[in-house]
Amino acid sequence: MATLIGEIPNTATSSKDISENWPHTEIVKRRVKVRVQALAGERESDVLNAAGMPRKFDPYTWDSDVDFTCRLIHGSAREAESENRIWEVDLEYSNTASELDELDKPPWERTPKWRWASENEDKLLARDPVTGDPIANSAGDPFHVVQPVAIPVLTIDRYELSFDADTILDYKNRVNADEFWGAQPKAAWLAEIADDPENVEGYELRKTEYVIKFAVGDFSSCGWQLEILDHGPHYLVLNSTTGELEKVPFEDKQGNPTTGNLDGNGNPNRFDEPVFVTYNRFPLATFGDL
Repeated sequence: MATLIGEIPNTATSSKDISENWPHTEIVKRRVKVRVQALAGERESDVLNAAGMPRKFDPYTWDSDVDFTCRLIHGSAREAESENRIWEVDLEYSNTASELDELDKPPWERTPKWRWASENEDKLLARDPVTGDPIANSAGDPFHVVQPVAIPVLTIDRYELSFDADTILDYKNRVNADEFWGAQPKAAWLAEIADDPENVEGYELRKTEYVIKFAVGDFSSCGWQLEILDHGPHYLVLNSTTGELEKVPFEDKQGNPTTGNLDGNGNPNRFDEPVFVTYNRFPLATFGDL
């Protein structure tokens, strides 16, 4: 079985590059190389998989003088003494803070991938979207017409070392408590969370998917809050004797009970523009904690 012997003394070297990367001021890319020996078989793959040999993305542990965090990104082996089956292995480490070298980072530290799509959501259409006229019959009575409106849908994929199912209970069907991807609070709904095991570069990881739907633009001015037409069988009238508000039924011209629109304060709505009352539909969550 292939076995790591240890570091060859005085072989560690380091380098440092500074690159300008707008809008960031600078990015520091640092490299450390070290040479080790291994007792192995006839193939390079045996050497790189030797017992005790660092794996890709393992942290640097050889030289205490290295004062920055870095991980193994590459290893190459060559046979030094074939008679004794001694191999020399060059290990190259890189700091994972560099934004220029995304693939040098472990999969679980890489920038998540995202994509945009769209869906239609139904919305009550109160006015003609071209002319601005109220949607109503010739006598001015409003029609209740439902119209599909496009909303943006964001899907974020990332690799995680583990996944806790409590994340679903804590975040699914929640809306953002703070601004999220430019959307105001209560406008981003975390509609789906999914998790799948996946082997990535030799690591057993969890690929987690988050689907966020945005209530913005023409669809809503109040995010994912419920917008309910303010209407009903009664309106409010102040009783001059008791000083209290009392419910009075809407009636048609024949005195029969009917339904009427309200103005948001319990009074009959005398205007063409309908008034809506709003309520929270989903609990709040801080998505930045995910």
